[in-house]
Amino acid sequence: MKRIAALLLCLFLPLLASACRQESVPIRPTTVLQLAVQRGISSESTAGLDCFTNKVRELSGGEMIVETLPSDDVLDSLDRGCALILASNTEIARADSNFSSYTSPFYFYDYNHLTLTLNSERFRKIISDEALSLLGALPLAAFYDGNSVILSSGPLSFDTVDQFEGADLTISNDPILSDLLRGLGARVRIREEESQRLEGFCQGGDPAVECRISSLFALTELPDEQPFTVCRTFHRARVNWIMLSETARQTLTVREQAVLTEAAAYAISANDHLVLSKEAQALAAAEELGGDESTVIFGEFFEPIAQVLRSSDRYNSIWNWEQHLEVQQLSIKEES
Repeated sequence: MKRIAALLLCLFLPLLASACRQESVPIRPTTVLQLAVQRGISSESTAGLDCFTNKVRELSGGEMIVETLPSDDVLDSLDRGCALILASNTEIARADSNFSSYTSPFYFYDYNHLTLTLNSERFRKIISDEALSLLGALPLAAFYDGNSVILSSGPLSFDTVDQFEGADLTISNDPILSDLLRGLGARVRIREEESQRLEGFCQGGDPAVECRISSLFALTELPDEQPFTVCRTFHRARVNWIMLSETARQTLTVREQAVLTEAAAYAISANDHLVLSKEAQALAAAEELGGDESTVIFGEFFEPIAQVLRSSDRYNSIWNWEQHLEVQQLSIKEES
């Protein structure tokens, strides 16, 4: 986590330093930016938001202030002139369906892959044309909001595609995931309440269920000390976004934009540290119960999943596939 935070700051600090050299900063009126916050956003993202607003004030020497206000419809708030919004990926996808692809099943192979991609300047450039046209805003920060695992009480570790063929899986309601798993040959059962899925698993009724990583705290002993595996499939990423209105961006100076960018880097670090810490503690709790771990072999999933989704008329047209594949490969190519 510290490495990611350091990398983000290394990317953004030169921009701020350059901007400060370009512009002298005489005493001038405070710039006030309104930020609409989606109701029900996670406590971790709320903490990240607090970090963001505090850092904006600090880095600007008090000349910039971000005022937050709750919103029942952040997209409407954006249309009405809010400079910034904090919203879930699901909410953003209402305006730009391409965002639904960034949380599609098995899209990222781990947290580093996700955050290095979605918080990169290259990502913003790739999506800018369609996002500005459909949303009128671009991402300032992608907050990691957790992921899910598959719990298996049988011999399957679900780290390769072939293990889904004929497997019984109980998941929460998600049309894309359920259609994909059926396309891979699994028998899918929908049970929306996570507590019911975990109860069914611990009582031996369901051989494989999905749950949030952070919910592994709720696991209890399985019947007759039956072994189980925590399959770290990273198949259901959740992301919250701070988005900056293009209209607002055009009114800001280079220095003010740099302040927002650096403050966002601190906020990403604050949010993600909280989420990752909670997930690490939950995984440790599962290990104490005797659970083994397996990790998905990402390279084996890439082509089969794309093939299943693209063979469906529904998912073949739901987003820009060229962009979908380019974004997915972005940080992988940079690492190779």
